[in-house]
Amino acid sequence: MAETYTFVADPDTKECNALVLQHHYSQRLPSAVTYRSGLVDDSGRLVAAVMFSVPPTRWSKPVRELSRLVRVPGVKPPLTMLISKACKELQRRKLADLVVSFADATQRHHGGVYQAASWAYHEQRDPQNDGFLVDGEFVPRRTCYGRFGTSSRKVVADICEVWGMTFEEHWDAGKHLYWRALTRTGQQWAAELGLQSLPYFKDIA
Repeated sequence: MAETYTFVADPDTKECNALVLQHHYSQRLPSAVTYRSGLVDDSGRLVAAVMFSVPPTRWSKPVRELSRLVRVPGVKPPLTMLISKACKELQRRKLADLVVSFADATQRHHGGVYQAASWAYHEQRDPQNDGFLVDGEFVPRRTCYGRFGTSSRKVVADICEVWGMTFEEHWDAGKHLYWRALTRTGQQWAAELGLQSLPYFKDIA
């Protein structure tokens, strides 16, 4: 018998965090999470989760970012259903008008799940200096504030030199930006932000 999955609007926070820390490629929790939801299997086990948060990058409108989407390896829960139902909850609770998400080309992600969920595709951004390698460990720029008190390349490099640690810039491969307007206001914001609806990027790898 095929496994069935049930949407959970407010799963246990610790369970969601554990999924991200154990199974998401970043192994890091997003900051400023505003909403999370998930899917459970027939046994009640949480097998997938999605998190929305305040974006670390500045936007001129209060958009929300789908910052984590994760599932347990070896199972294939319907992630498009999870995303769609989560967005409906965001709209119902008036938590967001416009949501965005980035598919990380560095991880060979092109955003197929967002395409399947009928999100609009804006473009692939240029490569960004998203952090540093400190003694071989990737440290995101936003994490540098807590660790070094700054995200300045020069200052962090100087600190690493003083502390006897290796330092190297890290650049991503350019992220694919997807978006979805949940309300008329969100649609207006998308237009004001210049978000486009371009043909979907096709994974040719």
